[in-house]
Amino acid sequence: MYNLYVSTDENNIVTAMYLDLFEEPKEGDIAAESFEGEYDFSLHCGRVLQDNDGHYNYKISDGRLMLRTDSEKADDTLPETAEEKAEKFDALSALLVEKGILTQEEMDGLMAKTDETEGKV
Repeated sequence: MYNLYVSTDENNIVTAMYLDLFEEPKEGDIAAESFEGEYDFSLHCGRVLQDNDGHYNYKISDGRLMLRTDSEKADDTLPETAEEKAEKFDALSALLVEKGILTQEEMDGLMAKTDETEGKV
C-alpha cells in the first residue's frame, strides 16, 4: 500500500498532494495518516488542487485536511499569469534596447534562444 502525503506552505495551505509511489516524501511533508479523524483521501485526490483562478483549495487546520472557503481564497496573492510575465518581459526588453544596453539584434537572438529552449522553434 502506498501513502498519501501533502506539502504545505508557511500558512498551512496545501500546495501538493502525492503518493510515495511516485515521489519521495520531503522534510516537512505530512503523511495522511497523521491527520486526525476519518478521511476518504480518494475524495480529496480526485479533486483539483487549485481552482480555475489559481487559488489552492485545501489547508491544514487543527490537524485536519480541510477545504478553504471563498473568503479565505480572496486574501491570496496569485502568481503572475503567463500573459503578465510576457508583458513585463516585453517592457523590459524595450527598455534595454531604448537605453542602448542591448541592440535589437541581440534581443532578437535572446528571444530565439528562449524559444528553442521552450520548444517553440
